[in-house]
Amino acid sequence: MIRYIKLSRKWTIFLALNYLTLIPTGIIIQNYIPHLFNRQDEELLFSALLLLQLMGVIFNNCVSIYAINRYFPDKLLSKEMKALLNVTIIFDLTALITLIAVILTGLNDSTIYLKENTTRAIVILSCLLLFLILIIYFVYLRLQIGGYLKKEFEIRKMTDEIGKDAGS
Repeated sequence: MIRYIKLSRKWTIFLALNYLTLIPTGIIIQNYIPHLFNRQDEELLFSALLLLQLMGVIFNNCVSIYAINRYFPDKLLSKEMKALLNVTIIFDLTALITLIAVILTGLNDSTIYLKENTTRAIVILSCLLLFLILIIYFVYLRLQIGGYLKKEFEIRKMTDEIGKDAGS
């Protein structure tokens, strides 16, 4: 059942970005899995970790989408959902550290590549920086979900009590 929930612009953008991030991540995983088993031993660990990281992104997005659809605009988070959101934050922070390491390593190791393929390198670096910004944005808002819902719940509770007092 689909229910209409009115969200502020911030949470609407957050929800839309979670949906939109699912698409390219799913495509990357779908295209990456067949190549995973054609790797050498030293590349296999890195490839498996990358695949795990991408699966973590999908998990994080699904948890965020569920939390918004289930608890917004003013229901308190369950203990289980709080725990899941904490897990997503841990995944996001590891993704953030991994992405920063990839960017720094890539910049360090690819000075010759950058000179020969400037346009492609700029596109790749731009995509990585975009993902970095997205992860920071996701962490920032995932940290706010619980507090936001608690505040909205308290406001609704007070409003309901005022309404009951006025109706008496």
